[in-house]
Amino acid sequence: MNRIQFLNAAAVSPLIAGIATAQTAEADAWIQLFNSRDLTGWYTYFPSVGKDKDPKGFVKVENGMLHLMGNEVTGENAEQGYMATNRVFSNCRFRAEFKWGVKRFPPHEEAKRDNGLLYDVNGPDKVWPACVEFQGQESDLGDAYLLGGTRGKMGGVSAVA
Repeated sequence: MNRIQFLNAAAVSPLIAGIATAQTAEADAWIQLFNSRDLTGWYTYFPSVGKDKDPKGFVKVENGMLHLMGNEVTGENAEQGYMATNRVFSNCRFRAEFKWGVKRFPPHEEAKRDNGLLYDVNGPDKVWPACVEFQGQESDLGDAYLLGGTRGKMGGVSAVA
């Protein structure tokens, strides 16, 4: 099972995405993953409540933009979680446009904003699944991390669930 996930990695960073598309090896055309209206084609996951439950409103769509950490800032620590595609992809490319929001959540008010895009996600929903993360952190965007037992070698990765 290979899903694409936007990750609320350290619960410190609002991320706002406007375009999310994928292109598979089987088709030349890009597939729009985010319709700019709602979360059709996606689900949320938070360990405390499970799949497709977001009682605190961490994930929101407003004015055609997807807001991760769209909830209000309170004194409570934000839970780590993510949103993921319902559709399974293989051998695909992904592109997205994003910008950082302005909110800061405790206890990370002074930390770098930190988020990520997970791909080659395998196994059950959990934080952290077996996958590769494209790091989205202020000042070092694009680092690659192998999570959840994933191993890498020249020319590819091998997910261990």
